[in-house]
Amino acid sequence: MTKIKRIYWSIKAYYNHIQKNTKFYSNSFLFLISNLFKYKDIIGVYNLNIENVTFNLFEFCVFLDAERNVKNKRKVIIFIIDHENKLDLNNFRESNDYLSNRFRYFNLCLVSLKNFRDTNVIVNNKEIFTDFKKILNIHSYDVLYHKDKILEFDNNSQLPFLSCEKSETDIVLKWLNSKNINKEKLITLTLRNSSIQTFKNSNNKNWIDFFNFIKSKGFSPVIIPDTDTYSFNLNDYDVFEVGIFNLNLRNAIYELSLNNYFVESGNFMLARFFSANYSIFSTAPDQAPSYLTKKNFNKKSEDSFVYKKHYLLNDNYQNLEKDFLNFLTEYSNYKNLIKR
Repeated sequence: MTKIKRIYWSIKAYYNHIQKNTKFYSNSFLFLISNLFKYKDIIGVYNLNIENVTFNLFEFCVFLDAERNVKNKRKVIIFIIDHENKLDLNNFRESNDYLSNRFRYFNLCLVSLKNFRDTNVIVNNKEIFTDFKKILNIHSYDVLYHKDKILEFDNNSQLPFLSCEKSETDIVLKWLNSKNINKEKLITLTLRNSSIQTFKNSNNKNWIDFFNFIKSKGFSPVIIPDTDTYSFNLNDYDVFEVGIFNLNLRNAIYELSLNNYFVESGNFMLARFFSANYSIFSTAPDQAPSYLTKKNFNKKSEDSFVYKKHYLLNDNYQNLEKDFLNFLTEYSNYKNLIKR
């Protein structure tokens, strides 16, 4: 009886929202066929009216794929609700500026989907799921979903193992060689200079001083700008600019680096879910959610050097320097241990 009710209300919802748009019809029909009768998929909804295209979409994919594994479902289907047709291939009215949803989706998000082989993404201009979200257990991305999933998945074996491909690593290694940067001493600094929530932005002077301090210790720091922009002169520093536009190459340099330094922004999600070390600082500790510091999701082999720190401390120079000195101590102990 429960299944009959689910079928009835699903069909009712479908016909309530049916449109003449062929693309919309085919996508909706695919949804019904895949889930109404078989009910074997995990469904997610990402609404561009609520969330911009950011690293949150990447994180959404991670958690949905983890749920697919735990519940032994067939695949993940993510519906991106695009009321204004910003992502339509034939819609050139949407700005192609690299801050736009259109640019981010086609140049950042799509290339990262190769990490999720059992995930399909469908773009709809209408949300057809209003009447039967609860019936089909559809997940919508929002702040509460983000928090709940971070607290839920405390077992790394539940999460998909994300790792860069050799071709991506090779490209980064060639770039490092062209700059005469020693990959064995690599440290990355990811700076945030966004026009949104500016209180989260990096204190650039502190980070430039920190760059020079790392170099004075015999290591090779590289600056990775945010995917938004960087608005100050970096001509005298090694900057991995391609990381602004290519998520997979950004992941690759994070994996190669001995440690990666961040302020709290979407970028650090990449390091958290790939096999990369990290130190994360809060530019606004009083506004940072404390639950973020309690979970380390990524995996490294048992014989690898592991360093994962997430502080509810701001990014002043003293905090940055103190962490790096702590990193040096732990790294030295690790090197001495493997020599025995």
